[in-house]
Amino acid sequence: MPTPNGPKATLEECIDLSLPIRDKFNDGFNMLRDLGLKLKLANREQKMNAREMQSVHSTLWSLQGLKIPPPPAKSQTCLHRCVWLLFIFGTHLVHRLRQQRKAKAGHHSHQTRHR
Repeated sequence: MPTPNGPKATLEECIDLSLPIRDKFNDGFNMLRDLGLKLKLANREQKMNAREMQSVHSTLWSLQGLKIPPPPAKSQTCLHRCVWLLFIFGTHLVHRLRQQRKAKAGHHSHQTRHR
């Protein structure tokens, strides 16, 4: 039914009704953008966790070759146990650094041969 003001008033009503629809579409697009960002973050975290697990796995694998002294007796102080743990981790780090240096040295000598 036409309004008393004619077709112009009807057109303005239609425009007014379209504004909330536009706002809902914008809200939906914003939600989709936020969802995409969260999915990217979750994917990044998953990749990081997989890398960390691979690192732990390779660390445990390389520790198999180390000769580890027995842990201190329970009667010894916490300081003794901490020193023992530091020794174990320090030994492991030295072992890993030597492996990395050997790998780099082998890689560099391999590159120089092909030049």
